[in-house]
Amino acid sequence: MESMKKNYVGIVGSRGFSIARRDEAKRYIATLPRGTVVVTGDCPTGVDLTVRDEARHRGLVVVQCMAPWDIGHSAGDMRNQVIADISKMVLGIWDGNSPGTANALAHGKAFGKPIEIRKA
Repeated sequence: MESMKKNYVGIVGSRGFSIARRDEAKRYIATLPRGTVVVTGDCPTGVDLTVRDEARHRGLVVVQCMAPWDIGHSAGDMRNQVIADISKMVLGIWDGNSPGTANALAHGKAFGKPIEIRKA
């Protein structure tokens, strides 16, 4: 399974929209080589939206991890765990305040994945 994750990059970030977060996501995705699979969440706003749109625009495959919100608040944690598990590394485009982004990065660290944080 590990060899299948070679080009899987998890990208997470704050739900709120900001030009800085949008631009940082676009800059990062522009550096990804062809064949990269981008793993992100299902939020219809913020970093998730920008990541999905920009990656697809560049012809990259996107794996959208959806949280099963019908089970309650633990759904976000479960989604973040999946993102971290299937990704080779996890990038957080983070304002330093989002607990969901912090949670996803913590899962990545717990799984021994490289973590990168870009403040935005």
